[in-house]
Amino acid sequence: MGTFKGLPTALQHFAPQELWVIWRWKKTKKGKWTKPLYQARAPKQNAKSNDPSTWAPFDAALTAYSSGQADGIGLCLLNTNLGVFDADDCRNSGNGALEPAAQRLIKRANTYTEITPSGTGLRLIGVCHGAKIHRKQAVPNANGMSIESYRKAERYITVTGDALPGTTSQLTDIDALMDEVVSKLDAANNKTAKAGQTKGSKRTKPLDLDDLIRNGEQGLFGGHRARAIWYVICAMLRRGDSQQAIRATLLDRGNKISEKVYEQAKPVEYASKQISNAAKAVSEAVTLEDFYAYMPQHSYIYTPSCEPWPGTSVNARIPPVPLMRNGKPVLDEDGEQVMLKANAWLDEHKPVEQMTWAPGLPMIIRDRLVSAGGWIERKGVSCFNLYRPPEIELGDASKAGPWLEHGRNIYRGDFDHMQLWFAHRRQRPQEKINHALLMGGPQGIGKDTLLEPVKRAVGPWNFGEVSPGNMFDQFNPHVKSVIMRISEARDLGDVNRYSFYDHMKSYTAAPPDVLSCNEKNLRQYSVLNVCGVIITTNHKADGIYLPADDRRHYVGWSDAKKEDFASNYWTSLWGWYENDGGYGHVAAYLDSLDLSGFDPKAPPPKTPAFYDIVDANRAPEDAELADVLDKLGTPDPNDPNNIIRPNATTLIRVQNAATGDFENWIRDRRNRRQIPYRFEQCGYVPVRNDAATDGLWKISGARQAVYAKVDLSLRDRVKAAKAL
Repeated sequence: MGTFKGLPTALQHFAPQELWVIWRWKKTKKGKWTKPLYQARAPKQNAKSNDPSTWAPFDAALTAYSSGQADGIGLCLLNTNLGVFDADDCRNSGNGALEPAAQRLIKRANTYTEITPSGTGLRLIGVCHGAKIHRKQAVPNANGMSIESYRKAERYITVTGDALPGTTSQLTDIDALMDEVVSKLDAANNKTAKAGQTKGSKRTKPLDLDDLIRNGEQGLFGGHRARAIWYVICAMLRRGDSQQAIRATLLDRGNKISEKVYEQAKPVEYASKQISNAAKAVSEAVTLEDFYAYMPQHSYIYTPSCEPWPGTSVNARIPPVPLMRNGKPVLDEDGEQVMLKANAWLDEHKPVEQMTWAPGLPMIIRDRLVSAGGWIERKGVSCFNLYRPPEIELGDASKAGPWLEHGRNIYRGDFDHMQLWFAHRRQRPQEKINHALLMGGPQGIGKDTLLEPVKRAVGPWNFGEVSPGNMFDQFNPHVKSVIMRISEARDLGDVNRYSFYDHMKSYTAAPPDVLSCNEKNLRQYSVLNVCGVIITTNHKADGIYLPADDRRHYVGWSDAKKEDFASNYWTSLWGWYENDGGYGHVAAYLDSLDLSGFDPKAPPPKTPAFYDIVDANRAPEDAELADVLDKLGTPDPNDPNNIIRPNATTLIRVQNAATGDFENWIRDRRNRRQIPYRFEQCGYVPVRNDAATDGLWKISGARQAVYAKVDLSLRDRVKAAKAL
């Protein structure tokens, strides 16, 4: 039967990506219809929603569907930013009438919504960035309607393209709504279960594991029998039952908990897989100790990954915590132990007032807060440190030869300074190094290969990779980097090259001692400015802009060519990295280097390649402007061959003295933003008139910008401007 009407506009962005599968209707032994997955490129082979190697682009799925090899098309959610509400039993397939609860959800989500293959359900698809959610919850008083919520889940969804009339064709952000819906349904279902009012349930006593095994889900998990099975498996593992005993329990038809198991096509494999997954989850369990409460945003930092979790997700993974006072349990009116939700316990016992990123300091920095200017001492407060130290196993420094040989092969003498720079980042990540490395050379000579062990040495999570354009983005998580690599820097346009150079000043050197970090879905926070910048490029003439007086860049340039390396060179070197402990040997070598003679605050040496870049950036207009300034000057009375340029001048005077092509250039308004840079290259800087709100000087009846010699004092610059 056909279920696909066409790819909706909302999902066309995902069409080229390998996220797509196909499915076919299949009837179980119990008579229930299921939709197992198959590979679009190999329609007879099963696909898995957690195995990207079994997925394909949309075109492949459409081809399989159109040729009759599938009943429908599916989209895998893992590794996407998609969030989904799957609302079941909420639509009358005959007349299209919707449950009021479904209507309310559609209105609040205001995102792309389509009708599912059964015709009785709806799927609301939006954008999400929060922590993983994979929940199925009953909707109280909604005639059997349930909602499955997916975010970062190992699931797939059927795609019909059968859009619900009256809904938008766009994807909107449903992150906050998903957290709210899951939380409210949890609260409503927990309240119903506690009161013993869940439909079909007469239980009023606390949950009993053996009773759950014998009598099944009974509405205690909102109708979600898979959650009940998961609970049983985890509970049996925690009380010490063997996996074999648990499998026998789940496959015993005398236990009602087995009903869901026997609805599967392969019950034994299903039970074994669930037990295996649960055993891993229990052994690597998420525990209360893994979290801190981040009070400014009321979220919860998961320490293994330093990612924020919403309270609902914490409570979904962590059971309630007994409330204690003075070492004794707190009891309610019925003499029962009072329990706190996990997030409430964290709010009270493990709060942090701030977070930052600060290499060299502990995860919890006590009695200190960071501000725009540095640290503030304050008793009783805590700051969570997002920095994670490297975890590389050190090797033998004397065995780092292949890496050293590669570095010298491509950078010759420049590699001596680079080694010390790398070693500083490894040994002293908490200290700012006040110059960037510019690593240049032709494509294919192994710049990335040289940097890979350095990345491992400082910790891959402390090595940021960005493009020049990313540096101007609103969001800048890359400031949390021991090394920030800006790759493939080249000409961004004449003005943008200067803008990029100016913009990078706060990253390549300190002060500022603190940078603002702006990440999506998080409020801004301050981090220490200790990142070291590496810029890589294949382009010398039209790459990065550097002025002659730059003090922030060490330039290493390679004249090697990719043809210089034998065909087996790269496999041999990477084999040494991966299989012979090369990463650890390089880290040990960087640890062994003596940095006593390396001053991270001093300007770096200027190499021949540095001057090549400076000369390549000299525009012809610089020389032409210099000629006009000489023309406006006067002969030196002590040396007739020398011209004394004016202490100050105006743009209008320069325009009037210019001739030929340069006159056309300097009068062209499209070049106005470049003019201050040209004056600067000739030794002149703008002089502001503090007496005027616009900063301009009124000369000969017209407001004008004045430029004065940079080697004059500020007082003398103003004096020269007034004399015009």
